[in-house]
Amino acid sequence: MNKRLNIKQCHMNNKLFLILLIVFQFLFLAIFSNKTFASKSIEYSLKKCSSAVFSCEKIKALYRLIDFQPIWNEKRINEFKGLIAKSKFEGLEPSYYRIDLSRSILDNELKLTNTLIKLAYHSYYGSINPVKVFEKWDFPKKEDKVIQTLAELIKNDNLSALFDKLSPKYENYRLLREHLLKYYVLLDKEKWNRIEIKGKIKQGESHQSIALIRKRLYLLGYLDSYSESTFFDEKLKQAIIKFQQLHNIEADGVIGKNTMQALNISPKERILKIKLNLEKYRWLPESLGEKFLWINIPSFELNLYDKSHILLQSRIIVGKNYKDDFRPTPLLFSKITKIIINPDWYIPHKIAVKDILPRINKNPDYLTKENIKVYLDGKEINSSLIDWSNIHEKNFNFRLVQKAGKSNALGQIKFHMPNNFDVYLHDTPDKKLFTRNKRAFSSGCIRVEKALPLALILIENNNTKNWDDSKIKEALEGEKTFYLNLKNPMPVYILYFTTVVRDSNLYFFEDIYGYDGTIEKHLQKNY
Repeated sequence: MNKRLNIKQCHMNNKLFLILLIVFQFLFLAIFSNKTFASKSIEYSLKKCSSAVFSCEKIKALYRLIDFQPIWNEKRINEFKGLIAKSKFEGLEPSYYRIDLSRSILDNELKLTNTLIKLAYHSYYGSINPVKVFEKWDFPKKEDKVIQTLAELIKNDNLSALFDKLSPKYENYRLLREHLLKYYVLLDKEKWNRIEIKGKIKQGESHQSIALIRKRLYLLGYLDSYSESTFFDEKLKQAIIKFQQLHNIEADGVIGKNTMQALNISPKERILKIKLNLEKYRWLPESLGEKFLWINIPSFELNLYDKSHILLQSRIIVGKNYKDDFRPTPLLFSKITKIIINPDWYIPHKIAVKDILPRINKNPDYLTKENIKVYLDGKEINSSLIDWSNIHEKNFNFRLVQKAGKSNALGQIKFHMPNNFDVYLHDTPDKKLFTRNKRAFSSGCIRVEKALPLALILIENNNTKNWDDSKIKEALEGEKTFYLNLKNPMPVYILYFTTVVRDSNLYFFEDIYGYDGTIEKHLQKNY
């Protein structure tokens, strides 16, 4: 009897379990079919979203694209953790994306999504706004495709491809990342103690620090092997020369103050430098176009690109960086619209007062000697009738114009490009300055060593009517001014990269205007 009751009760329990299972399945389907309970909860929570904590509008935009479906599960959270760890090799700071999860599933959903969006935007646009660093930043803006890209990655369940989709596509960015990884390996591998020497060490000499220097060059990749020898041999000299070349130090093969200063820079400092330059790539447009001029201030060079091939390389002279005379060349985007052959130089007021006026007072014949005309209210006046000793910045109402000629400060060619700083590229009569390693001598404009070859390429590219090599060279023999408008203006990007990769070699350049220091301060505020 008891057995029958137990069997009957067991059947009743099974029926009850089946009924409950069916009810649960029904509720599950009801809640999660179409617009799920979870999605309704997310949508409702976003209506109360606080912009002080979250990037509400961006979060809403993302969830709209995925129909307010929840994003996070164990797999995706692990993928996201992997992305955060990997962000250091993109030049980002993993600690900035730390998430403090709570007991609330819904709260964690929004926290994770908010941090994901932050990481995605930093990968695409950079961690800081360049407007905070530079006086003006008028480079072309990238189309904001971050939220759309994230939605596609989530729909395709491919969150791990975030950096592939959103990081800059420039070849130099990719190569810099590879060098960053090498320095991280070096950071974990070797203690970087300071090496001290007094004076200089030359080939053929012995010094107790040579063994340490030899090992350091090996670790940095400048020697394929090393020994404990303290003798400065030919192999070491060649390694030193290469090191000096890649650090913009006079390549004399002598170990001196500047070489040791560079050798003592730690992997940690190098990592920071590379990270700063990876950040700069994120500020640029996604593409610079097929043909463009790339001008890098710290390396004092100009490159003319055509479909990723360099058509022309030239040394340049940029704005001064002296403490008592700071005239930096501004960073900007513009287009060369006009070439002027045998230009007059309309001397800017600031240069006239600061540079020209002291020379006039020192030498009364200076204006005549330099072929500079003086204008007042648009009319030329006789400069010898002016009492220059009583002229100063506040009453300097003259316009100075240096007429075209071989001694003209602009040389014989000027490349006109409209911009807010009145900066342009030009030739120069003072060619000897191009032999210097550090070439910060101008008042802000850029002097181009290969001005004529550049002009010839631009003119050929534009099929400028009746102008060919022979006619240009003939025009340069005289002093008559010619204006050549370009039908296809040439894009110009004036940039500031202190690390550059060429032929797999990593070059380091001086932060001549202190911009890297400013960028570092802003990054530290974020972290």
